[in-house]
Amino acid sequence: MAVTTEQVNQLYGQLLGRSGADQYLQNWAQSGMSIDQIAADIAASPEGRQYAAQQPPPPVQQTTYAAPATT
Repeated sequence: MAVTTEQVNQLYGQLLGRSGADQYLQNWAQSGMSIDQIAADIAASPEGRQYAAQQPPPPVQQTTYAAPATT
């Protein structure tokens, strides 16, 4: 399935926190790469690494366990 500029722009928002310039969105969409490959390349870019480092860590999910019933 062909990658669209809209999909690439969604990656820009998720991985860089901004919209992409039309020229670059077109270049990515026409690169022949899969959406996963594009995402990996954007995330691994200097801007992608910097943006990721500035994001707060995800919340820790706490699970409460009940003690087993005693008889």
